[in-house]
Amino acid sequence: MRFTGAIDYKITGADELKNDRNCLIVANHPSLIDYVLIASQLQQCDCLVKSAIWRNPFMKHIVQAAGYIPNEAPDDVIAICEQRFEQGNVLLVFPEGTRTTSGIESKLQRGAAQIAVRTERDLRVVHITVSPSFLTKQKKWYQVPKIKPFFHVEIKGKIEIAPFIEQTNSPTLAARKLNRYLAEAIFPENEHQ
Repeated sequence: MRFTGAIDYKITGADELKNDRNCLIVANHPSLIDYVLIASQLQQCDCLVKSAIWRNPFMKHIVQAAGYIPNEAPDDVIAICEQRFEQGNVLLVFPEGTRTTSGIESKLQRGAAQIAVRTERDLRVVHITVSPSFLTKQKKWYQVPKIKPFFHVEIKGKIEIAPFIEQTNSPTLAARKLNRYLAEAIFPENEHQ
């Protein structure tokens, strides 16, 4: 897409991401191609995919062939993630569960926090901005802006999981606290709203 002039992008901190192993990568999700921009920087990337995609006749075979993890039975998801982490893999999760809706405050699902707490894996935060908006949930894929979209993918710091686990003996409570913290890390602009 960059070669044809459809988009342009900049990835800040790509070396940090390339060196990650055995952790979750969590990112906001403003566009349909966020996954591609992040995964292009990784040698191996597992991805948690919502179950609706596994039922889509066009997408099912693609996500199966890629070896992605269906977000269905929670216990199975945790076991599969643990197995992939043991192999040194990273797992990309968009905690919103869907693409960001412009103008609406994003609410994170607890899946990423639950996986991090129950597998005791740290999280790498990625923040993506795109201007003007492109391939969003509100627009059709063929609605192309007049100005070339520019994506900025910022690889941010890691969130260590140990302090959240050590604060309580309840994994559920630890995941809730982590999720609140994660929302501020992924969407820093929402902090003071």
